[in-house]
Amino acid sequence: MGILEKLNQTVQAKLNSIVNKMDDPIEDLDISYEKQKEYLGDINEGITTMRTQKKFLESKRVSLTSEISKLQTQAKTAVDVGRDDLATTALTRKEGLASQIAGIDSEISDITSQEAKLIATQGKLKEKIEAFRTKKETLKATYEASKATTRVNESLTGIGDQIGNLNSSITNIEEKIEKSKSRSTAIEELVADGTLNETGIDNVTSELENIDINARVQAELAELKAAKSP
Repeated sequence: MGILEKLNQTVQAKLNSIVNKMDDPIEDLDISYEKQKEYLGDINEGITTMRTQKKFLESKRVSLTSEISKLQTQAKTAVDVGRDDLATTALTRKEGLASQIAGIDSEISDITSQEAKLIATQGKLKEKIEAFRTKKETLKATYEASKATTRVNESLTGIGDQIGNLNSSITNIEEKIEKSKSRSTAIEELVADGTLNETGIDNVTSELENIDINARVQAELAELKAAKSP
């Protein structure tokens, strides 16, 4: 392996490592979406808490109003029987309760104002979250489609290479088959016209071999006859 090839592999490995460490964009969108929903949950909880507190203050106001009405009656009764001291005490307590009611009314007003702001924020956030969810799902679908397309293209590239190699192998096999068929046809033609016999030896070679054998046989026969003569 050459130096440049090793260097290229090293760089590619580092790039792959960096890509693998990158945050998944879809996961980031999901996390952001969940955080927005958590914020909406906090607002909903805040609205519930304010309404609960407001109901408690309203109930307290009703109770104090009833107590004031009672003190007012008691003060009138005390005056009727000549007990101005008791009437004064009742009216003093009445003023204290009235002051508490004024404070409660102020708190209720503040809570109502804050609640209205939270409700407005809640509505806007709901719209934002819904728009974000729609956008997120669209981006997610687009991203997944892009990944799928990339995988398909990569697969098609690999398949293309394999098909190319397969076609090359088929072409080689076809060429060998054609050569084998041509050789077989040629041999059949040679056998048919007598150039080759079925054992694969041509007639000329066979005849030459027979002449050589006959010559040796005749020579040996002459030697035997000469040896026999007196």
